[in-house]
Amino acid sequence: MAEIKTTFTKGRMNKDLDERLVPKGEYRHAVNVEVSTSEGSNVGTVQNILGNSRVESVVPNGHICVGSVVDEANNKLYWLTSSDNIDIIYEHDVERDQTSLVFVDTNKTNANACLKFGNSIITGLNVLDDFLLFTDGRNEPKKINIKRSKIGTVDANTHTVLVRRENDNISDNVGPVREEDITVIKKRPTTPLAFKINKSSSNKEKGIFEKTFPRFSYRYKYSDNEYSAFGPFTTPVFGADYTDDFNSINFYNKKEGFNTAMLNTINL
Repeated sequence: MAEIKTTFTKGRMNKDLDERLVPKGEYRHAVNVEVSTSEGSNVGTVQNILGNSRVESVVPNGHICVGSVVDEANNKLYWLTSSDNIDIIYEHDVERDQTSLVFVDTNKTNANACLKFGNSIITGLNVLDDFLLFTDGRNEPKKINIKRSKIGTVDANTHTVLVRRENDNISDNVGPVREEDITVIKKRPTTPLAFKINKSSSNKEKGIFEKTFPRFSYRYKYSDNEYSAFGPFTTPVFGADYTDDFNSINFYNKKEGFNTAMLNTINL
């Protein structure tokens, strides 16, 4: 029997036209299929949806699911669960059929709460590289480093500790994770830099700020190669002084109208 193959190059379902009038590259109806978003060679292809299997047995009693997201590139599932006292993020590896803890927040009932899951469903979730990002529309958007969080998580009854590098052990932690450690917006410096003016003693050593009034600031770089906003700037740094053979008597040349004491003589 001859085999008929159809290529849906447009990748579009057309419900407006009669099935006899549907253009090539479009399809009329589809059931139990999905368009793959993987990074492999099959990206953009229509594939059958596989059957489901129950894995919620790993979730402790009393927890409810408030959000979930699929990482198709790595074939993993993440779901967010909440109880009266604890919020937990789980990861399920489909290929290995293994479920592991990503983040545990045991401070749900006090001021040190991190995840702050409520009773409403969280729909703003995404997995980007090794980060899980989510927002409930009420609290600050969160960003979880999956690898480092898994290292710092022991069990479902112990709060996750902060591990700074992915090659560290849990013994290298710097204490329990706080909300400010997982927010998308990172803290910026709040105090300006302290500075000391070094002056040049000769006009031959002209600095780059000879005719400018520079101000300096700084910002933080975090473990995930993120940068904070800039901190407060310093006051203008200006160090006027006499150089070479000039002094308080001859610093002003009446003929040329040039004030040699008004040059910025600071050096870096």
